[in-house]
Amino acid sequence: MTIAVQYWSGDEAQALALARLLHDVTPKERKDVYLVLARRGDCPWSEEAAATQRHCGQKLSVLVLQSDRPERGHPDGCHGLWAGTVMKLHRLWRRGNLPWSAGRTVVMAEADCAPLRPDWATRLEEAHARTLTQGLRVTGAVMDVPMPHVNGVFILALNLLDDYPSLLTCPPGVAWDLHHAEVLIRECRSSYVIRNEYNTRDWTAGALNPIGRESAIIHGVKDDSVLTWARAMARTLWR
Repeated sequence: MTIAVQYWSGDEAQALALARLLHDVTPKERKDVYLVLARRGDCPWSEEAAATQRHCGQKLSVLVLQSDRPERGHPDGCHGLWAGTVMKLHRLWRRGNLPWSAGRTVVMAEADCAPLRPDWATRLEEAHARTLTQGLRVTGAVMDVPMPHVNGVFILALNLLDDYPSLLTCPPGVAWDLHHAEVLIRECRSSYVIRNEYNTRDWTAGALNPIGRESAIIHGVKDDSVLTWARAMARTLWR
């Protein structure tokens, strides 16, 4: 499995903290998990990114990728980063630079994600394997607001691009996950394995502990409350 942590200069510190946390809560070496530090085209490679690459490489296989798409700003830059990342991963996979089976499965993560359990990678793999048995290629949270769509942090099989190259295009000023809602919903098995909690803060252990029973990753948290909880759990109950 590949997990692509996407970032730009504005959220680089948060994204690199997420990458280090994914490594730190993982109890043993998982070189079959490819952690991709995927930055936007205008984001320079930093010393902190290099330190994160070295740190995460102790347990995970770490790749560095930079999107060459020109889009900037919001929402255009969001799609440009996503499309540039998934396009390069697809190319690497098709050329055999990523393992054929494991490399096909990609978690497209954003900086405001956090792990909810130490076996996050296994749980994501299992959830997507179930999706594939149903003839579908996307695993994620299907949302109804502001219109039915798949939340932008989801798992996909890279061969989805072979049938839907249109995913790599989006009109200016349009949120890409809404624009591509029809395709993504058609291909999606809705699952709580990635939990979308848009624009939330101040999470407590009492709320997070039961969520981690089913969910491997939470997305949309706008403070460090989940990161702090996960680090505390990794030092105690998750050891």
